[in-house]
Amino acid sequence: MIDRISSFLMPHAQTIAQRMGGNSCSMQILDLIRMVLFMLLMISATLKWASMKSFRRTLMALNLPYPLLRPGAWLIPLFELMIGIGYLSHSTLLGSVIAFICLSLGFLWATYTGQKTGVRCQCFGNLSNERFGLISYIRILLLITLNLVLLVNIADITTYVAFDNVHEIAATTFLTLGFLLVLNLFNIQLEYRKRKSEM
Repeated sequence: MIDRISSFLMPHAQTIAQRMGGNSCSMQILDLIRMVLFMLLMISATLKWASMKSFRRTLMALNLPYPLLRPGAWLIPLFELMIGIGYLSHSTLLGSVIAFICLSLGFLWATYTGQKTGVRCQCFGNLSNERFGLISYIRILLLITLNLVLLVNIADITTYVAFDNVHEIAATTFLTLGFLLVLNLFNIQLEYRKRKSEM
């Protein structure tokens, strides 16, 4: 499965990198990708902890063994938090990219399992209460692609990322919230069409 995902996404990541400026992607764009991924994972982890009971019910519906429910509900957001922080430093970036891709394989499994049972995602806590399905796959594949763009250009990234610029903070916030908004709107549209077809 890893080979299939890599063979499908790596050419797209390389194409994106080349269009951004050849083998050496624009550092500003790479830093922006890192900041957006950092913010997304911070939001995801925080909202999972804020809606712990709902997230635990989702894990239970995914047939996670009962002894692992409570620690899993705490450790998954903690893992996201650690990966997100790792994006900010060039010395831990590679580890974060690899860890996120591995974590995404778990998300793909959860999506596949949850899609068959109609479980709600809780990927961003109660903020994103959609059912596992197409929107989940799209979100995961987009995030994997962004990580592959970083991986392709990993040798060129030698800087720390710091939120010390108002424009960087504004751009990161806008892109992150825009990403979540577009996915939520897309999900609402899918739910509407599904309900309409069932009438």
